[in-house]
Amino acid sequence: MNIGKVIADWRRHRNMRQNKLAEKADIPVSVLSKIENGKRNPNFTHLEKISKIIGLPVPILMFLSMEKGDVPDEKREEFEHVYRNFKSLIGDVFK
Repeated sequence: MNIGKVIADWRRHRNMRQNKLAEKADIPVSVLSKIENGKRNPNFTHLEKISKIIGLPVPILMFLSMEKGDVPDEKREEFEHVYRNFKSLIGDVFK
């Protein structure tokens, strides 16, 4: 999973600077930076706050953070198909 990358991508999609998201989420910029760079996982409280601010529900944020390696080999083809379509749909919905 790469939840930090999804957070950073959606933060940028919302034209928000890292320090502004950290301020709104009431977390230190250093913590947000570590989350976005994959050096720290967000706790659930941080995840809920960040999710609300960037406008992406937690379950969707979690799904988008999944990577091929998170899925068993026998399910990867289906995952890739669903992931591509879902990501396209989410992009259209959350513009």
